[in-house]
Amino acid sequence: MYPLRGGRAHNGLPVEATQLSIHYDKDGNVKIMHGKLAKKLPSENPTITEEEALRIALATVKAEKYIWEDPQWEQQIKQDLQDDKATYYPKGQLMYARLKPIDDFTSVNFALVYKFEINSLLPSRKQEEVMVDAKTSKVVRKRDMRHEAW
Repeated sequence: MYPLRGGRAHNGLPVEATQLSIHYDKDGNVKIMHGKLAKKLPSENPTITEEEALRIALATVKAEKYIWEDPQWEQQIKQDLQDDKATYYPKGQLMYARLKPIDDFTSVNFALVYKFEINSLLPSRKQEEVMVDAKTSKVVRKRDMRHEAW
């Protein structure tokens, strides 16, 4: 058995919170597949840009100082990753996200979102995950990644 989690896609975009497990026989043939996949997701295009979504996300975090604003932290990530272009500046990921952590995999419980991971120094090294609906501009999820699991 090889469980595949979170690797589902719709129109080339990741779909969060789906699961698929595939069981193979000894010859490598698929024997059984089971899981939870999103049903009938619409084909959508964002109506806001990633930059607009980031402004909305930052407004919800309300940090006094972000980690990418500190030259020492920015230099450290470049060294750690051995990449002169590496940065803590948030990059949005366009994806479909489940809106509520209930066992509902129908299209009404999913939205096209920009997902950001935002690290702040003030308050001290707080990491937030913020999802902004790419069509309505509303924040659909915000959670402290240090203490929450979903």
